[in-house]
Amino acid sequence: MYVTDKAEIVIDATPSEIWEYVTDPVHWTASNPEEHYGLEYDTPDNRPREGATFHQREEVAGMYADLHGRFPYIDYPNVAVWTGQRTILSFAATSPFGSPRAAPFDSKRPRMEPGCHTPSGWISRTTVVVVS
Repeated sequence: MYVTDKAEIVIDATPSEIWEYVTDPVHWTASNPEEHYGLEYDTPDNRPREGATFHQREEVAGMYADLHGRFPYIDYPNVAVWTGQRTILSFAATSPFGSPRAAPFDSKRPRMEPGCHTPSGWISRTTVVVVS
């Protein structure tokens, strides 16, 4: 089932200024600090580029998740298409790592690479198109 909605806002800035702001990993993480633990683009300037990959650590519905994604298409500063695979980990009460919120972004939490299935995790796939 797909849920669709439409909303509009006016931002007093150029498309390039908006792009630079929203793709900055610091601003992205600060936009939702309760659920975003960090974003890293695998590019020399830590910014999205067509073909580039990225990694975001986050929390989804109260569960820690690793999101590994790629930008198959970018039309700067108008369109960014990314696709990703999210591995959601569940933490048992006996976990030595405690709550996902207890550790910072660069913690030594257990990590799962995309494509892994274990009793403590599952994988979801996401494709997002952002159009200005």
